Amino acid sequence: MLLFFIAQMTAWADSCKAENLNTQEINYTIYMCDHGFEKEVEIATNWWNNKGASIKLADGVYNCNEGPRYSEIHIQFNNNEVKKFDTSISTAYAATIRSHIGSSHETVKSSNIYLSTDLIDNKSKMQIFIFHEIGHAVGYQHVSESCHNYIMNPYVDYMGSKL
Repeated sequence: MLLFFIAQMTAWADSCKAENLNTQEINYTIYMCDHGFEKEVEIATNWWNNKGASIKLADGVYNCNEGPRYSEIHIQFNNNEVKKFDTSISTAYAATIRSHIGSSHETVKSSNIYLSTDLIDNKSKMQIFIFHEIGHAVGYQHVSESCHNYIMNPYVDYMGSKL
């Protein structure tokens, strides 16, 4: 009976592991297109690198009028893009638009991360969204809502520090 319980608990724990779509290893570079979140992006980049991602943070702030090229992640404030993800029951504060290699939607080749300006005055909330959206930008999917304290939980109230 004890072995069944241990096996079941292991299966439940594994069901919270975020799936990574990437079938190829890509070394990403993050380009910040605005001021106001440099420290938060640096902290999140280091965290993801400690989890096995390969992300470099470009120096300075860039003009990101052109879309990201291969292996680039652009991050910026853009309320118009974020509002496209509002629903009748929830307000979006961030969004990631990914471009994939091939038609099978595997491996993320580039991404745009958009943040709401509503996050500017709430650095802790901004931090969690930056962590989460960088996860999407490097290929991670959402985990189940029941996976509390996981960074890739789709609900901010349940997000945390686990991957």
